[in-house]
Amino acid sequence: MLPCTCRALRVRLRAGFSKSATARSHVGKDPVEIPPGISFSIRPLPDKPSAKRARMDLAELAVTGPKGIVNVEIASCVTLRVGDTVLPNKTPKTLSPANAGSTVQVEIAKPAVKYQRGVWGLTRMLIYNAIRGVTVPFTREIELVGVGYRVTLEPNPKSDTGGQQLTFRLGYPNPFEAPLPPGMTAEVLSPTRVVITSVDNHLLGEYAANIRRQRPPEPYRGKGVFVHNGEKRDTIKRKDIKKK
Repeated sequence: MLPCTCRALRVRLRAGFSKSATARSHVGKDPVEIPPGISFSIRPLPDKPSAKRARMDLAELAVTGPKGIVNVEIASCVTLRVGDTVLPNKTPKTLSPANAGSTVQVEIAKPAVKYQRGVWGLTRMLIYNAIRGVTVPFTREIELVGVGYRVTLEPNPKSDTGGQQLTFRLGYPNPFEAPLPPGMTAEVLSPTRVVITSVDNHLLGEYAANIRRQRPPEPYRGKGVFVHNGEKRDTIKRKDIKKK
């Protein structure tokens, strides 16, 4: 008898366990509670033949609350149910305001499809973050560790609407300027500490990560840019300096 190859063994194992039920998304199936003052509106996004989103047939969900508005892209395989109302992907619809105490339920067309299960959990988490952000905005604390490192909040000279920017001096010949996106605010607590706030958690994380990339923390002297998310402190494992 010929030895069983690894590929054939995997096929046999999959066939042997194929009678089990299809795995569900443990994140996607959980409903999202709606606090008071939250409204929803959905509209189909225009087709872009040269972009991937045309094949995905996306819609855009706008979540509006006391602190602002956050947009979430919704795939065509996803159906949103707010209380007893279904938000369609193909036609615009507004639900304002949603009943306090009701929930948003995310459903997908084919739970057996792996891609749709991934979109299921992702969409539910994005909607949860959007509802939380327009109710209680997200924050990040940026801490600078290094001799001469400092940050200042200044007017953005390139903005026509009176925008602001954070200017970082991180030991380079030229300072690094980071204009604040619309809706994002910053408060300088000290020359080496600043807190940024936004209703959009994804936008806030990208902004903070871009600043951290300018001077990542190094393990020998512990210098660099640290980004703290509440109680989750940004830390690195220190290394001993090599001595000759």
